[in-house]
Amino acid sequence: MKNYLRLVLLSLLLVCFRTHQVSGEERKGTISMGFQYQYSLMGGVSEYADNYDGGIGYGIKLKYYLGKKKAIGISFENQYHDATLEPATVDDPGRLQFNTTTVEFFRYFERNKPVSRYVVIGAGLCQPTVLWSAGGPERTEDGPIVTAGAGTEFFISRSIAVDFRLKGSTFVNDDGLTAAGFFSVGFAYYVVN
Repeated sequence: MKNYLRLVLLSLLLVCFRTHQVSGEERKGTISMGFQYQYSLMGGVSEYADNYDGGIGYGIKLKYYLGKKKAIGISFENQYHDATLEPATVDDPGRLQFNTTTVEFFRYFERNKPVSRYVVIGAGLCQPTVLWSAGGPERTEDGPIVTAGAGTEFFISRSIAVDFRLKGSTFVNDDGLTAAGFFSVGFAYYVVN
């Protein structure tokens, strides 16, 4: 959690102390690669939601700008959720890990300005793994995941942006419906000519 707060603070400092105003690259065919660090809270009507709480995670993003303020991307995320109760025995679950792969569609607003806002929707596959206190992982049933959110990119140079995002997701498998809310901060590098 300390590292997460440090990253958020560093990102805010970079945004606040930009030396000049720059805007994002908006040519069709522009590719961006990014990394994000995130915190999430879990809810829903599933055994996961009953037994696990919030946790930290990270993700890798790739985006392709389609032009006309639209982009498509793919996201690979690894999210951990801590157990709501401390494990009393070695047979109790310790953490829950979600590995997700989603295809995302972005709609940007004010793309040619130093601060670019967007909305994003996505769909993909979620692969949960229970990490038992005794140390052994147990894969559970995979299922579809749907995500939606909004974010803001602050360009600190023509090719580098600090990205803040709020996102919600819904995951369904035999265990039930699990929902999560995320706050993420990350960096995006735009490959520009």
